[in-house]
Amino acid sequence: MWHRVTAAGCQTCLVTGAPGIGKSSLIRRFATSVQARAWPVFVVSCQEIGQGIPYAAVAELINALGRDPGAGGTEPLWLAEASRVCPGLRTIYPGIPPAPDAPTESIRLRVAEAVVRMMEAVADDGPVLLAFDDLQFLDPASREVLFLITRRLERMPTLILAGARADEAELGKDEAVRGGGGLVWQEAVQLQPLERPHVVSLIGDLSADGEEVSSQIRETIVRLAQGNPYHTEMLLADWRRHRAHSLVAAESSGDAAISWAPPQDLEAIFARQYSGLSTDAQHVLQLLAVAGRAMAPGELASLLGVQSGVVERATIEMLDRGIGRVEEGRLSFKNELHRAYVYYAMGEDRRKYHHAQLAQLVSALRERDHLHPMLELVHHFMAAGMQREAMDTAPQAAELAIARGAPREAERVLTRLLRASAVAPGSRLRLLLAHSLVAAGQYQRGLDAVADWRPGPDEASPTDLALAALLRAHALQRARLGRDETIIAAAQEAIALAERANADAFLVRANLIRAEAALDAGNFEARAAAEALAAKIARSRASPECVALANLTLGFAALSNGELVQGVERLTEAAAVLQSLALSVELRLALSTLGICYKGLGRFEDAIRTITEGVAAADRCGHPGAMGHSRLQLANLYHDLARYDSSVRYFRATLAPLQAVASPRAAVEAYSSIARLALALGNGAEAEEAAERCWAGSRRSELWRHKVTALMTRAEVYLANRQPELAWPLVEEAAAITGNRAPILPDAGLYERQQRQFYWATQGYEAMKALGRPVPTAQYDSLVEALEVRLFDEAVALIAADHAPGPAPALEEAVTTGLLGPLARLLAVGVHHPGVPQRLPGESAAQLIARAFPHPERTAVPTSVGLLRPREARQTSVAPPGAHANRPLS
Repeated sequence: MWHRVTAAGCQTCLVTGAPGIGKSSLIRRFATSVQARAWPVFVVSCQEIGQGIPYAAVAELINALGRDPGAGGTEPLWLAEASRVCPGLRTIYPGIPPAPDAPTESIRLRVAEAVVRMMEAVADDGPVLLAFDDLQFLDPASREVLFLITRRLERMPTLILAGARADEAELGKDEAVRGGGGLVWQEAVQLQPLERPHVVSLIGDLSADGEEVSSQIRETIVRLAQGNPYHTEMLLADWRRHRAHSLVAAESSGDAAISWAPPQDLEAIFARQYSGLSTDAQHVLQLLAVAGRAMAPGELASLLGVQSGVVERATIEMLDRGIGRVEEGRLSFKNELHRAYVYYAMGEDRRKYHHAQLAQLVSALRERDHLHPMLELVHHFMAAGMQREAMDTAPQAAELAIARGAPREAERVLTRLLRASAVAPGSRLRLLLAHSLVAAGQYQRGLDAVADWRPGPDEASPTDLALAALLRAHALQRARLGRDETIIAAAQEAIALAERANADAFLVRANLIRAEAALDAGNFEARAAAEALAAKIARSRASPECVALANLTLGFAALSNGELVQGVERLTEAAAVLQSLALSVELRLALSTLGICYKGLGRFEDAIRTITEGVAAADRCGHPGAMGHSRLQLANLYHDLARYDSSVRYFRATLAPLQAVASPRAAVEAYSSIARLALALGNGAEAEEAAERCWAGSRRSELWRHKVTALMTRAEVYLANRQPELAWPLVEEAAAITGNRAPILPDAGLYERQQRQFYWATQGYEAMKALGRPVPTAQYDSLVEALEVRLFDEAVALIAADHAPGPAPALEEAVTTGLLGPLARLLAVGVHHPGVPQRLPGESAAQLIARAFPHPERTAVPTSVGLLRPREARQTSVAPPGAHANRPLS
């Protein structure tokens, strides 16, 4: 892999295996060999205590990068950004300027960019090795930053190598789907137990010069070690010290009182080694076990109240027995199993005493107000049983973690504290827990936590009340966990409280939520109020962030009013500012809306480019809902352009995020689109399955427009299967529910076409013409929606004229613009435009389009979206023209 790095760019490799199998040794030896060739190498040991401290591993990496002389070539701005999570960098570079103010949501992106800039300075266009040991202890914030780093390093020659326990190495693609920004490993190496000859060779290498290991003892070690190098080392060390009384000797002699079952009995061996240590060495180990991290000898001596020479002698004793490891002047355990043994072997009172000692040490640090010491301090207070001190410190630590873009670590420490202590309903800890959950995208749990926060009269500040209202509105809207009216009411309450608290940042976000919900609901009064407030903020001297969010809101308003050119102007301006602030969540929203405007204007390549940028922004923010929605948009756009292979690729990419989010709204919109594409591809089984999932989503959401979408989707499937007698009752029910609200349906074109098709099929062409229904100009995708209706009108007019030759401007426009997806959808439901060649036997609508209108991106037409397993997908296909009943949908 190292030789491929220069040509292939960033490569990733995960080494897994059982404890003691040699992961750390392999990584360190490889790092040493690379370093010997004068290439930059940076090894980070993830510590157990670091799991709950945001950016712990990334801070270690930044420290290591900062010590490289080449890092001095990094721009001061990026060193300042790196110092947000690694204050120690200022010791190396005292002239670093202060980090600029930045929104919470952008911290991870800024830190990731800073690490990349430091790596570029150190690498000097050469390859770099980043190695992470004990990756199972990687904190969530560091994991997300590393994910962002890998996206930026795609073309930079870098090898990211990591080691993790086999049972705790699930850090791959699924993590991204859950919102964790998981690393994707291009290669995985699972270390297997050593073969017998290798174990024998290892015993020889570990034996002291002149030491005679009998064949019986050697064979017993080989058998008991089960191919594990560390077990081999421990068994041999135990035999050396205890000879006839060792576990190996007892096993060799057939002593039934002693049995060996690794790794449990690895603890027994270590217990014997531990008991043989001097008292000073045991005290050092106990303190290290409680600290959960590597410590410098000076720190250990100070806490133990002994001379430095005592710690040094204890360190040598640990190293001689293979218990400890020294890296960069800091002492740690060689194996995590040993740390766990020492921690639980000492009495509870002693553990609490050491935790209290470490809490005092952290409290005295000058960096007390920095993120890492604050969360470490809360951990030691809680473990020491100092609940009051923990509760006093936790709010500041949690707020700092959320502000630094590490909500998961804040949620972890707050949840632990709330479970361990009796916390009043009005405690601010509960509000902070809600904030951390919503910031991490756990919306339902966030809503529950907001409901659990019940402050008494005058107990909460106006700002906290405004924050709670905003969190509730945000969670309801992003996860679509309430009716439109409920979300609008929640947003208006948040607006009122934000105005009372004079909190502009809360105000503009609550107003954006109101605008989105009003647009969905067709609530013109709420939409007008949102537009007026956004215009006021945009004209004010508010911060660039607030003005950008106001312009985003105005872009929504322009889209809803059909003012697409104005929408492009507002959204382009907003997107530029949001990108500069690294606000990925809001940037994705702006790009998504801008893409819709471009699509409505017929600027399809601009729409593809913009929505693709939105996909990248969604990946950076890591929210499954955003990731799924952006890909769904791109899939629908490619479907409209009859680029079926690309459409299927992006639809398949929506399936995992869709399942992770479990949002009724997302299910209705996505599965309706998937059903229509499956019909065009001729895959009836997938279309029926998607229609069922769409229907299930509409029942969960209980929104009228979702039920209409589900009814229309089912009707499409029946029409494609030549079952109009089952389709028309659904079309009539959709019309009864919709009434005069058709213009606010996201799929207004489908609604209008089905209504016309119903009249045409049941009452004839003249009856349909007599309706005088206008072609819709829907707020979403107006050009595509209108074209589908115009193609239908044109087709049935030519059919009514007995296929007499006549002008076909709608078909010409579809061919000229490339919008052949609507034409294929008509063909799939039995409306054949006379200007299109007849379908061949067994040919799908998509295949006909590809044959009649060749295009480089239509050379291969898929037959499946990937919703079902291949066997299930082959069970049913869409009925060709003239065919009859397929099974009804349940």
